[in-house]
Amino acid sequence: MSSVRIAGAMMALTLVGACATPQKERPLMEFKAREALPDGVSLLPPSVTATPPAVSPPAKGSLAPESRAAAERPVKVKDDDGGNKFFNVTPFTKLYSPSSDNYSSIFSNSYTRLMVDGSTSESMEGDSESVNMKYETRGAVERFFFGEHYSVNFSGKISIGTYNITVPLVVIDHRSDRNGEAFSRTIYQNLENYPFFLVKENGSNSIVSTQFFLKANNEPSSEVAGKTLDIVRNATRTLVPNAGVITELTKQSSQDTANTLDQTISKLFTVSLAEEPATDINIESMAPGGKGLTVELKLPINEGDWEGSQMILVGRWTLKFAPPRPSIFSNVEVCAAEAGSRCGGVNFRAAAQAAQAQAQADDVLSFQLFSGSQNIGTVASYLKQRDWYTATLTSVSPAAADASIDGAVRQFCRSIKSTITDLGLNAVDAGIVAVSVAKGMILPDKLIQSMSSDRLKSDCGFHYY
Repeated sequence: MSSVRIAGAMMALTLVGACATPQKERPLMEFKAREALPDGVSLLPPSVTATPPAVSPPAKGSLAPESRAAAERPVKVKDDDGGNKFFNVTPFTKLYSPSSDNYSSIFSNSYTRLMVDGSTSESMEGDSESVNMKYETRGAVERFFFGEHYSVNFSGKISIGTYNITVPLVVIDHRSDRNGEAFSRTIYQNLENYPFFLVKENGSNSIVSTQFFLKANNEPSSEVAGKTLDIVRNATRTLVPNAGVITELTKQSSQDTANTLDQTISKLFTVSLAEEPATDINIESMAPGGKGLTVELKLPINEGDWEGSQMILVGRWTLKFAPPRPSIFSNVEVCAAEAGSRCGGVNFRAAAQAAQAQAQADDVLSFQLFSGSQNIGTVASYLKQRDWYTATLTSVSPAAADASIDGAVRQFCRSIKSTITDLGLNAVDAGIVAVSVAKGMILPDKLIQSMSSDRLKSDCGFHYY
């Protein structure tokens, strides 16, 4: 029986050793730097001269002898304009930032949203040759003893002021264990379904902070890892019979065995990788007519082989912001050139005036408002819940002269506009709401007449009149 156990243990250790990372051969002996010898004493045979050979200085552009070993490694370097060389420390991800020069403030006081345009294997197939990522499976015995879980997640986080956007791009998952093989792959190409946000006129949220996250892991499932660890522990106990009880006599050997076991497990079970390229950029540099911010992802052609195999481009995504809109109640845009049905003009004022003319009172008053993820009702219902709204309606007498209620009406309109801007909308939309209240809500006739009069246009009318 003992011979069977020992044979089984040795087989298990052979499996572990076969999967462990091979170590480089080390010399049988290592020498410390020797001290200086006395005069006249030499370690060389008499027939060997101690005169070193002449060494010529390295030619320009060549490497010194001590640098040749490093040069032989498969490390690629690039030259910048000054001829200096640098390492690419994030070889699987890359950011291309556009120049921030010569931009105009077309987004100021306007609404925009993020747009992600991806070039993946589907869209690039006509331009370049694509390589299929294989669904490689393993044998049942290998899966039983050595379960693996390979996962890759590539996403981005975009921050503009207090507004944060998470951008999922690639998710790859492969689980191979005693339960079988399970593959899951998701890649996002174009993403535009993001909410609009206001770029404030004071520029407080005009800087876009971007950070991309590549997270890759290659590890076993816990159940299979536990079974494999049991095999290794049992094999260790067989080779070191007294390992079950630690004594002063066995402490060092047990510690050495544990260290060796830990190193083997760490090499065998866990390979993790993280790259996080990041940059800050002015939002104007990501205007729809420009190059935008581009990020690309490469992965090894062989699953989990982060060092040896060839890298293949998975996708390239360009991030831009949609053409600015002066109003959230209209799809009129500020355009670089007057073209298209949505173009309201090449400057903000012209586009805002077009949006004011297009806005419909019923649509404005029925616009849904949200607080976080909670719906707080329409614009009309939100205004009716304000104390000043009810107070103004009860204070306006039908028999009062027009001029006598102008003060109350002026304050009523100012309260409407300040309530809208407090919600995070701009002054253009505040004016559109004030005009829509006069046109579409049930109010006393005297109040409507005063709100619609020319004498109160600056308080109750559009922002641009």
